[in-house]
Amino acid sequence: MYCRWCRMVYAVPLNAQSHTCPSCCAYAADGRVYQSNAPPQQLSPPSHAYGRKRALLCGITYKGHRQSLRGSVNDIMSMKRLLLQKFRFPLSSILVLTEEEEDYRRVPTKRNIRRALGWLVEGSRAGDSLVFHYSGHGSQVRDRDGDEVDGYDESLMPVDYETEGRILDDELNAIIVRPLPRGATLHAIVDTCSSGTFLDLTNVCRVNRQAYYKWEDHRPPNGAYKGTSGGLAISISACDDHQSSGDTTAFTGIAMGALTYSFVQTLDQAKSVSYGHLMLALRNRIGAVQQALGLNRYDYKPIQVRMSLFLDQQFYNYCLLSLFAITLPTIISLLFLTAPYGKHHRPGWGPSLPPPLAWFLMESPTLWLTLLLFPLGKNSPSPRAAALISPFLLHYLHRTLLYPLRLLRGRKTTTAPGFPASVAAMAFAFNLLNAYLQARWVSEYADLSEDRWFWWRMGAGAAVFAGGAAANISSDYALLALKEKGGGYRVPKGGLFEWVSCPNYLGEILEWAGWAFMTWSWAGLAFFVYTCANLVPRAMANHRWYLKKFAGDYPTNRKAIIPFFC
Repeated sequence: MYCRWCRMVYAVPLNAQSHTCPSCCAYAADGRVYQSNAPPQQLSPPSHAYGRKRALLCGITYKGHRQSLRGSVNDIMSMKRLLLQKFRFPLSSILVLTEEEEDYRRVPTKRNIRRALGWLVEGSRAGDSLVFHYSGHGSQVRDRDGDEVDGYDESLMPVDYETEGRILDDELNAIIVRPLPRGATLHAIVDTCSSGTFLDLTNVCRVNRQAYYKWEDHRPPNGAYKGTSGGLAISISACDDHQSSGDTTAFTGIAMGALTYSFVQTLDQAKSVSYGHLMLALRNRIGAVQQALGLNRYDYKPIQVRMSLFLDQQFYNYCLLSLFAITLPTIISLLFLTAPYGKHHRPGWGPSLPPPLAWFLMESPTLWLTLLLFPLGKNSPSPRAAALISPFLLHYLHRTLLYPLRLLRGRKTTTAPGFPASVAAMAFAFNLLNAYLQARWVSEYADLSEDRWFWWRMGAGAAVFAGGAAANISSDYALLALKEKGGGYRVPKGGLFEWVSCPNYLGEILEWAGWAFMTWSWAGLAFFVYTCANLVPRAMANHRWYLKKFAGDYPTNRKAIIPFFC
């Protein structure tokens, strides 16, 4: 990239929507360039003649991005009007950061947001009233220092997050919560997804529709101090950490965050209000927004709007635990009960399907569910996410379309037994679960932008995956070709068949070992472990069948699935 200000040439990530010059700090996005001379000028503190009131209002629409927002600037303008007219904040004490600002220091880049946060609390003292309002994208990333109860840090996403990264709740707490002196008050209104513990405050209050309150202890497990220096910090958030916020387009005709709309309307219409009344009023107003959007209301979730169960992180965690939970029963059952299809086909398992149709039906959920869920995640515009999901999709494209077509062609020369519909149904259910876990991890929960080892793991994992795929596909097709010669089953020879009885299973295990390394996730690990639990007992059953079927003619040095081992 060529900088028009300092004429420096520098590299930017492929498909990045925004970037910052490392020399002069000029920021560019959506065809606009904002000059920034390093080091930046310091923001002037507001005049104390106005009574120690200060506000930072940050709204980001992410213009030019696939997941742009429409209501963020409307949120900021509404909050600014409320502060000016209702609470008599002086205009000079309100700092607004939006992409609409011509002054480069007012564009919500990571650098500018950090500087503005410091400005908000700088020199604060007893009697000060500080307000921080954020409207934009929020996300969760894996916690690396052990201070999160749920194992995830919350974060806000600056306009240049693709190149500069996110701002974590740990940093927000350190900048605007920890320095807050005795007698000073900070109000944070956070209208974004994953915002339940956005400032890492140690106590969370919830209220249900009967106006009963519930306090939750959110002190860090590692014992880190997250409190103030004597001041009062209050954060009002749009939803829980694992949930998504909504807007009021369907309710008012104007795009605004549901929290901001409800907050402004409540305070506009009230002469005075306590925190308890404010929370209850917000809950009722957001309930009205939920009803307008056709959503349900939830007790002890006062400030939230769910999008969908499939986009809920708590639901995701339950599904992940489910995949781990079914692994042990799977391996135990297969050690004593051989899967009843192919060479092990036997009656008593209900109606059967033609094998090509069975393979198509049970593998297709992975393909279409992944294609459906992937665009919904915040990582979907990232080239890293696209690169990561590609091997997964290619495997199931082959399994869903190409392999059944190959089986269909082979049926012209062979008469294969039917495939039990009950087994296909179980495989269908597993593939739904697994596709959801893998697609949501890559598209939503993976911390791709902050991972400096990503491409190294991607390369190594992809090499293992490709080797496994080659072994899996070539061995499957070799077995099909052997059957098409007629005369029943024969001893397979050549290639990896010289070492193991089931190189196709070995190849698939290698594929998902490579996938687990590429994703570096619990979801990838769970899939790999389940694959081993499923395929190793089946390989051992096939090996025993070969030894019995071709007694005396079967190679004695050949193992079941792992060369020289088993």
